[in-house]
Amino acid sequence: MKFTDECIPPAATDLSDHLSSAQLTQLKRQVALKEIKPPTWRDPSLGALIQRGQEHEATYVEYLSDQGLTVINLQGQNAEATLAAIEKGMDTIVQAKLKKAPSMGYAVILLERV
Repeated sequence: MKFTDECIPPAATDLSDHLSSAQLTQLKRQVALKEIKPPTWRDPSLGALIQRGQEHEATYVEYLSDQGLTVINLQGQNAEATLAAIEKGMDTIVQAKLKKAPSMGYAVILLERV
């Protein structure tokens, strides 16, 4: 859970955490708003899991590109870049930032289907 652009965009993990524990949601909210400090313990397997996810995403994007689809990676760019890519007619947008106040989120891979 992160506080950005004056909102806390929901993530799938946040929903899963909330279903497990409403108290966990409140604690994560307080961390996001910097009301409390986050815990210092770190899961040693987290790095490996993140790397596997990134490798899977890269392999799938490469597959889409090999199929002849146009691909653009917008990681770190704003929602206007996503709109520009859609207007340009890109088939595949990676890390597309989507925003409509008060919500904001990311599509890991946004595909145009005709």
